[in-house]
Amino acid sequence: MQKFLKKYQTMSTPAKAGLWFVVCSCFQSGIKFLSLPIFANIMTVDDYGTVTLYTSWMSVIFIFATLALGRANGVFYVAMVRYPDDKDVFTTAMQGLTVVLCVISFILIDLSTLIFGDWMSIGVSQYNAMCIDLIGYGIMLLWSLRMRYDYQYRPLLLITFIYSASTIFIPVLGVVFCPDGISPADMKNWCGAIASFLVGMVTLFHSLKKSRKLVNLKYWKFAFSFNLPLIPHYLSNVILVQSDRIMIAEIVSKTAAAIYNVAYTLGVAAQVITQALINAVNPWMYQKMSKGEGNTVRKAIYPLLALVAVLIIGICLVMPEIFTIVFPEKYSEALDVIPPVAAGVLWAFIFNMYASIELYFSGNKLVSLSSFTGAAINIIMNLWLIPIFGFVAAAYTTLLSDIIYAFMHTLFAKMLLRKNMPDTDVIPFVPVWAIGIVSTLCCFCILLLYPYPVVRYIAVFIVLTVCFIKRRSIKKVLKFKSK
Repeated sequence: MQKFLKKYQTMSTPAKAGLWFVVCSCFQSGIKFLSLPIFANIMTVDDYGTVTLYTSWMSVIFIFATLALGRANGVFYVAMVRYPDDKDVFTTAMQGLTVVLCVISFILIDLSTLIFGDWMSIGVSQYNAMCIDLIGYGIMLLWSLRMRYDYQYRPLLLITFIYSASTIFIPVLGVVFCPDGISPADMKNWCGAIASFLVGMVTLFHSLKKSRKLVNLKYWKFAFSFNLPLIPHYLSNVILVQSDRIMIAEIVSKTAAAIYNVAYTLGVAAQVITQALINAVNPWMYQKMSKGEGNTVRKAIYPLLALVAVLIIGICLVMPEIFTIVFPEKYSEALDVIPPVAAGVLWAFIFNMYASIELYFSGNKLVSLSSFTGAAINIIMNLWLIPIFGFVAAAYTTLLSDIIYAFMHTLFAKMLLRKNMPDTDVIPFVPVWAIGIVSTLCCFCILLLYPYPVVRYIAVFIVLTVCFIKRRSIKKVLKFKSK
């Protein structure tokens, strides 16, 4: 501990900030993950299905209602570089624009209920909860981006803790002490929305101390012109993830949507780590490519990809025991969905690697085309297969969409490399796809082994033994990520 503290004290401010930003992300994802079995145990499956549907619709509407201004790969960081002397004004202007866009969006949405009724199937009273939820969340996201840009990790840590804790524990208390006559799902959503709104207002007041200009037409116009072309890409990514639950609720039932949500959340548990790896690799990869050293990237990508594959296979192997301990028997059908969902995480890691190359060469339109195609194929297959095979089909359609998505990104990335860096092969196709295909087949084999725990325990022992033998290689990968 003394050695660690001494090393920490000698770290630069950006290095300390980077460390605590990872802690923030892990804490936020971790507490959200841990809340899943809590709500699954204290709510009926149907009520939890309504909550799932609410969350899915909110993710989709977030793109339209806020123009995704709070996305890290959007307009904000570009503006911080373009307008270095006006960062405070730009921050509050984006927060002001977020409020205006959300209010206008939900006025239109409320008016639409007069014609189409409860078209989200969550209860009309929940629409206004979603509005204040998105206002608070959108404002907080923009504030968080500013804190990250300025390496102000202390206030970000505090707000992340308050937001994560309040949006989980307050709804838990609301559901536990929910009065008769009020739906537990409605109580959960409203409690979460109010907590989100209050935290968002705290961050807004913090921003207003530096600038009180919530309206700036110049910056509003710039934000519109920059983020509008990216909306298809943002929306396609969200649809690829959230459309399954929406369609399952409409075609099968809210109960089925709740069971699928449990399976999906457990299956993508490794995404916390894969996203951290992507965030670590991208800047380094861009530096290598800018220096003409793109061919050296593969030496780092292969062990990273292998580490992700082993992690996903390990999760699939031990999931039945974890599932039985944590979740009630009414969710047991979700277990068969986890392996294909987990395999999709690896393909998502692959297509994010190739998409990074596309973005390096400003191939925004190609990225959007890939995203749109993957989302469209996912929706079409869900419409066809969910009525026949039930909610389980959604896991396999998502996996297939991820693979198609990865293929298109691979194709476009290779095309841009041939055009701009003909002598460079940053991420070779064959070995990367070989790891992806073999890992996917392993996940399917593990699914067949779920009724045979002894065989799975032997497999777990083999995986751990391989990890021990390759411990030095794993240590190098982790050391690379820390750098």
